[in-house]
Amino acid sequence: VYVYERKVRYNPEKGYDDILENRLVGKISPETGEVIPTRVYRKHSGDKDSTPDVPSADGREELIAARRHAGLTALLEFAGKVTGIDEDVGYATEESRDGETLPPKVSALLRDRVISLARFWTGSSGMAVNHVSDWQLTHDLPAQLSEEICHELAEETGRNEQMIQSYFRRRASREQKGECIAIDSTAHSVYSVYENHPEARFSKGNDREGKGFPVVKHIVLYSMGSGQPLAFSQQPGDVPDVISLVNALKELKTLRLKKPMAVTDNGFWSMSAGAELFRNHIKFLVRISAYDGAWFRERMDEMLPLLDSPEAILAADPGIRGVTRPAVIELKGKWAYKTADHEKGESYTIKRRVYLHLFLNVQKRADEENNLGRSALLLKHDLEQGRLDELNDSARRQALELFTVGRKSRNGTYSVTFNEEAYHERLKRCGVFMLMTN
Repeated sequence: VYVYERKVRYNPEKGYDDILENRLVGKISPETGEVIPTRVYRKHSGDKDSTPDVPSADGREELIAARRHAGLTALLEFAGKVTGIDEDVGYATEESRDGETLPPKVSALLRDRVISLARFWTGSSGMAVNHVSDWQLTHDLPAQLSEEICHELAEETGRNEQMIQSYFRRRASREQKGECIAIDSTAHSVYSVYENHPEARFSKGNDREGKGFPVVKHIVLYSMGSGQPLAFSQQPGDVPDVISLVNALKELKTLRLKKPMAVTDNGFWSMSAGAELFRNHIKFLVRISAYDGAWFRERMDEMLPLLDSPEAILAADPGIRGVTRPAVIELKGKWAYKTADHEKGESYTIKRRVYLHLFLNVQKRADEENNLGRSALLLKHDLEQGRLDELNDSARRQALELFTVGRKSRNGTYSVTFNEEAYHERLKRCGVFMLMTN
C-alpha cells in the first residue's frame, strides 16, 4: 500500500477538486505498519535524448521528434472489434436519457470518447484522469481526452441508465440460448476519508481488515462461453449474499437472456438463497462445501464410498472420480412482500429435487493430506509452546478442532492431544468437492 500526499482545491466552476500537487510519500510496511520513504529516482547524466537536428529549407535547424508505443492500443482496438464491444458501445450511445436518438455526429463523438476512456483506464491500470493528457502523447486514442472531458463524460454516462442497460442487453444478446452465466461477488474497502466522497454512503465496519472502513460490494455477471463480463452492479457491503443474489437474478431478467444457468461458488449458497433460485425458476449450478450445513455433510458421507468404485473414474480425466445422485432438499425462505396469501417476512418451506455431483481429485487429495499433516504439526508445536493466544482466528478454530487442549501450566505451555475423530473427518474430505444443480 503506497501513501501519497495530495493537495487539492475545490473548483466551483467545474464542480470538483483541482489537483495542485501529488507527491509519493512512501509505502506502508506490512510488518510494522509504518510508512517507509521510497527511493527517489534520479536521472543519470547520460539519459538525455540524442535526436539529431534536421536542417529546414531556409537553413535553420529544426528538431523533428515523435514517440509512440506500438502494441498496447493496437491490441485494445483489435479486442474491441473482435468481441463486438466497440460496436455495442456505438449502439448504446445512440440513445439519450429521454430515449430519443442522438444526432450521428454527437453519437459518434460520445462513442469515441467512451471507448478512449475505457482504453486509457485499461492500458494504464486505472490511472487517474489528470494524467490522461500526458498518456495520450505516447498512445493513440479514437478521441482526444482531457481531465474536464473525462469528468463530464463520467457524469453524463453514469446518469444515463438507458444507455447502460442498452449496452448490457447488447452484450447479452451475443450469448447463445442456454448459456451459463457465472455470478461473482467481491467486496472492496473504501479508504477515502472525505465525508462528501460518493462511496462514503456505504456502511462502515464490515471490511475484512477490521479497521472500520466502508465496504462496497461489486457483483459481476460473466458469460462462461466467452469469459467476458455481461453486466455489473454495485451494492453496500452489508447487504447479505442472498439479497445480492436476488438482485443479480433481477439483472438477468433485464438482460432478456433465455433461460440461462447461473453458476456460483459456495460463498453465495444458503437455504434462503436456494429458495429464491427455485422461486424465480432459475437454473443453477452451485459449488457446495462440507461446511454449508448438516444436510450436505450427510449426503456427502453417503456418497463418499461410491468414489472408490472403478465406475467412478471419469473417462475425460482418469485423475478425477465422480458420482451423481438425486436428492430432495427442503428449503426455507421469507416472503419479501405482502400479498393476499401471506404477510411480509412470513416464512415458507418448499421441497425440490436436486442433483448432487460429488468429485474426488486424486492429485489434490494427496496435496491436501500433506498440507493438513504439516499444519497440524505446526499447530501442535505452537500450542505446546503456549502460543494459543497468538494464533489468528482461523488457526485458533482449527487448533481447537483438531486438538484437546489442557490447562495452561506454570511455565506457560499446554498439554495437547490429537482429536483423532476430527482429524479423520477432515482427512476423508481432502480433494473432495460437490456441485449441486436443479
